[in-house]
Parts: sequence; C-alpha cells; structure tokens
Amino acid sequence: MNIKVPHSWLKNLLETDIEPRIIAEKLSLSGPSVEKLERVEDDWIYQIEVTTNRPDAFSIWGIAQEINAIFKFQGLPAKLKEPVGIDKATRLETRELPLEVKIEKEELCPRFTAVILDQIETKSSPDWAQKHLELSGIRAINSVVDISNYLMLELGQPMHTFDYDKIQGAKMFLRESKEGESIVTLDGVKRNVPAGSIVIEDGKRLIDLCGIMGGENSQVDEHTKRVLLFVQTYNPLRIRKTTRGLGFITEASSRFEKGLDTEGVLPGINRAVKLFHDWCDAKVASKVIDIYPHPYRPKTVNLTKNKLDQYMGIDIPFEKAKEILELLGFETKIKGEQIEAKVPNKRAADIEQEEDLIEEIGRIWGYDKLPNVLPSQGSAPKTDPQFFWQDKVKDYLKYQGFYEVYTYSMISKSDLEAVGFNPNDTLKIRNPLNLDLEYMRPTLLPSHLRLLAKNSKKVKNAKFFELANIYLPQKKGELPDERITLVGLWQTSVFCAVKGVLEGLFDELGIDVTFMQKDIPNHVPGQTAQIISNGQELGGVGKVDPKVARKFGVEDEVFVFGIDFETLASLASLTKKYVPISKYPEVTEDISMIVDKKIEIAQILKVTKEAGGSLLAKAEPFDIFEDKKFGPEKKSVAIHFTYQSQTHNLSAKEAKQIRQKIISALESNLKVKVRLKNTT
Repeated sequence: MNIKVPHSWLKNLLETDIEPRIIAEKLSLSGPSVEKLERVEDDWIYQIEVTTNRPDAFSIWGIAQEINAIFKFQGLPAKLKEPVGIDKATRLETRELPLEVKIEKEELCPRFTAVILDQIETKSSPDWAQKHLELSGIRAINSVVDISNYLMLELGQPMHTFDYDKIQGAKMFLRESKEGESIVTLDGVKRNVPAGSIVIEDGKRLIDLCGIMGGENSQVDEHTKRVLLFVQTYNPLRIRKTTRGLGFITEASSRFEKGLDTEGVLPGINRAVKLFHDWCDAKVASKVIDIYPHPYRPKTVNLTKNKLDQYMGIDIPFEKAKEILELLGFETKIKGEQIEAKVPNKRAADIEQEEDLIEEIGRIWGYDKLPNVLPSQGSAPKTDPQFFWQDKVKDYLKYQGFYEVYTYSMISKSDLEAVGFNPNDTLKIRNPLNLDLEYMRPTLLPSHLRLLAKNSKKVKNAKFFELANIYLPQKKGELPDERITLVGLWQTSVFCAVKGVLEGLFDELGIDVTFMQKDIPNHVPGQTAQIISNGQELGGVGKVDPKVARKFGVEDEVFVFGIDFETLASLASLTKKYVPISKYPEVTEDISMIVDKKIEIAQILKVTKEAGGSLLAKAEPFDIFEDKKFGPEKKSVAIHFTYQSQTHNLSAKEAKQIRQKIISALESNLKVKVRLKNTT
C-alpha cells in the first residue's frame, strides 16, 4: 500500500532540521521505502510504500515514529510531537443524549467507541488542514467530513460520522448481514451486501456498511447539528471478504482489512473530539461509549544473543539491540544472554518469534553495514523438461511467422455460450472483477477470436499462438484440472498450409503423427483433422465455423489448432533417425484408385507403407478428385510412389512385386479399385 506524506505535515509531528532528500534516503534504507520524492509549490511530498504487515505505518504519525527511531539511533536530531488531544479524556459538556448500542458477536468488532457531539457548526476547515488533505490526494469538503479524513491519514485510524438525528430510535445494532440485504452508500450507489458482512442497522434499516462506507440515509449534510462520532476496529478477514465480494475498495477498507491497533482507538476518538471543538465549535453531548471485551494483553518474545549474531553475521552488542527495540516501542529487559521484549499492541500481529525481532534490529542497525557473503554453492536445481520443450515449440513457431500472445484466463458467460459451452459446467469465479472475466476458460478459442477481432483492421494474414492453461472442473470440492495447451490461429483459407506447419513442428520434436479426418465442434465439417501419435490423441486442427467466428466479430476465414502440451512433451525426443542417401537409383510410379469417400488418406498411406515394406521409400498423395462417373459416394485418389533399395539396383521384377503387394493390400483392406498405372 502506498501513502502520500506532505513534509509540512510530517514536521508537525517530528521536529528535525534534516532536509527531505536525506529523510527519504534514511527512511528507505531502514524502514518503509520512499518510492518518490516530489516538489509541490513550497512543500515536498513523500510517496511511501508500506508493506502489508505494517498497518502501524499507514499514517503520518506512524511514519514520524519510524523516522524518529532511525534518526535517534544514528545520532541525528529528531523529536516526536504527539498529536494534540490524543491523551486527553473526553468529558460531557451538555445534556447527555441517548444512544443504545448492541453488538451481535464480539469477533466482528474487537473494539467499538462512539461519542455524540452537539451544536455542530459546519464550515470550511482551516487552510493548512485543507492543504495537507489535498497534498495527500483527498479533496477537502467541509469541517465535519474533513476531520474524519484528516485523522485517517494522520493516525491511520478510519472513523465515521453519522447525523445523530437521522439514526432512528437512537439505536445501533452491529451484526452480520443477511442474504438479500442492500444499502445505498455515501457515493449514491445501491450495493447488494454479501451475506456475512459487518453492518449496522438502526431501528429499521441498514445505516452503515462497516469498515467500507457509510449509508446515504445517515450522512452528515449542511443541516447537521448533532453528530455521532464512531471509531472502531473490525475483523479484518470479514472486511477483506466483503470488499472482494463487492469489487469495491475504499481508503478505510484498505486499512481495516490489514488489522488495526485496538489500543489506538481511544486516542483517535480523543483527538477527533479536540478537532471538532476547534473546527466546528462542537460540544460533547454524551459519555464515550467504549465496548472493549478483550483488552490487549502484551505478549513477550525472547531473543538470544547467539541467534542474533548467527543471523546478522556480526557481533551486535546486546545493549545496542535493546536500544533499537525500545526506540521502536518495545519494553525490554536483558537477562543473561537473552532479551525479553514485550511487544506493543500496534505490532502484535507482526511480531511472533525471535526472527521478527532480529529483522527489526537489522533494519535499524543498517543492512548496508552487514558483511557481503555469498551463500555456499549447492547442487543445481533440476529443470522441468516441459520448459525445454516450451522453448523449442516457441522458437519453431516464431520462425514460421507466428507471434506469441498472452490472453486472460477468464472469459465471459456470453463467450462460453458462443462456442457451445454450458456455463453451469465450467468454473465460475465467486468474486469476478467484472462480468467479462467471470468464468475460468475451458478453451482458448474465444480468447483468440476476440484478439483477432480487435486487431483485424491493423493486421492481415494474422498468425499467433499461445501456451496457456485451460481449466477443467473436477469433482465437487476438488481443484480444477489445469491443462497447459498450445493453441495457434492463422487467418488463412489453406488447410494444407496449417497442416504443413504442424508437420514441421512434430518433425522438429521427433514425433510421428497421423492426421485423421474427424469433425470438431465449432469447426467446419470436412475441414478438420484429429492429430494422433502412437494411439494417443494430441489435439486437432481445422477451420473455424464462420457462424461462430462472426459472433466474435471475425469475418475472415480462420484455421486454428489446439494441442495438449503435456502429452506433446511426453512424446517429444531429441533423438533423430538418420537414413543414409541410397547410391542406387529410385523407381517411381503413380497409381490412381477409386475409393469410398469416407476412407481417409491416412488409412490409404498406412496400408501402402505396411505392404511396401523397407523398399517403399515414399508414398505421396498428389490428387483427390470427385465425379459422379466414379459412382455414388466415391472419389479418385492418386499417389506418387518411390521404390528404392539401400543395397542394390531394383529390377523391374522387384518393382512389380512391390506394386502388386500394395495393390493387393489396398484391394483387400480398403476395397479400392486401381484405375491407372504410370511407371518410370
């Protein structure tokens, strides 16, 4: 998470003469990283990245404490100035207004505080406060709204203000939401609340989507005179689940879902009351309600001297280690060769074991001061052979003019239905980013047709491929079968061109394949083939059905191929078969035959190769012709045969014997009728 910290605001909480560039450098070396330092008019803005495990540093006050610890240890001038009012107890100033609060389950809200403020004057915030907010990326609105935003940035504690007079019955019931409930939030959007979210209702309706955004029906406006100030912490898992379910994240939710310090709630409400006094002339009209069933009990983590030196690689004096921890808010004692560190509540979720303490000591000590020692060289990790074959396939297709593409693993319901898939039989994402990315794809075809449609005006004769997972559902409760698939698309009308590229690929990988005619869903019947190797199906190739293509905005003829890559990799081999060129002449002839239309070329070639044996060097079909004169459901096929021996000149008698074997086999196995012979 990144936060913006104006230098002028930081100096309100940290007194130092060090210039911004040095502050940025020192903080980056030993604490949250300053990604950018930017000059804005007469001020500087630090853009700081804070890691998820450090919610205590998601604020100006948290960053000031970090810099103070770093500077103090390095002997640089620095003095913390605590935000005014955080330690001052809030007292009743006018007649007490009623408020009834109930919490359904303690685990929903570890700490709940609220106070009612009366005689509110809504006006503009002080100029310096407006400037701080705007430099931090938040628009100033009015004094009431600005106080909540200001303190969220200053203390890292989100808070919310309700118009007290709009809360029906002066009642607040914090509970889990039920199926089918909805709320119109402050941004005017009606949101269907996921079941199990944390919400607040008054006497009759929902008034707050807790930890995310308040309800429009209880918002503060220019007529507000009495405000209910509400400061709390929530179960971070519930907040995160709700934001992901809604696809809606706010500044407040991004903090609540990280887990906030329950001990920081009361100082936050005290500071807020101080600002309401100063900016809105408000009077306290109730006692502070503080529901805190399980106050924090400090835990202790022990660190041994031996472990510290072992991890750091140098001898760090224990007194120095103790000093660093105390600067960071730990209470410490040295007992022999061990430090006992009492963990402050703001770091309770982050500090669990002695390695965590070592990390804190190391960063403040300075990682740049540690010796540079390379780790001992172990054995090289085993490589996955699939990666090798992936590179081979990518290189081959690249040199065939194909571009590699990357598409989303998620597709829409309409795309699934366009290629004949039932969405109920595929994997639906519970909290999709949008409806175009709602299902895990069981095929790459829709993704590639969409891609072609988007680029059709820029590129002609498009050729691209992708190696990516498809996701196939398994039994209920089981993870999906993620199958890595090679898919290619070619904007062409020539089947043989696509088939030729694939034949070259399989030859490169040392795989013998057969292309068998087989209809494939979403493709044109008769212009598709199944790819078989050693009895295993590798995939298929064919022309996309124009009706399907047009659903995606593609008007041109398109061929695609899809191959199961895991099967491909298991069959691939670098071993090459070498057959020396024969020094004896070859004998060639063409044989034409009449066959049933349903008989495939692959079947004919298989029979001829088995019959011809080692003396049949090649069998290449070169003509397929259909005519009524051949008879119903018949076609003419012409094949060019090459006979050759590695040991001697073939005689006419031997060539005739080979030819006769081939013809006999074709006639007996496939019922063909030979119609023409031409021998060379």
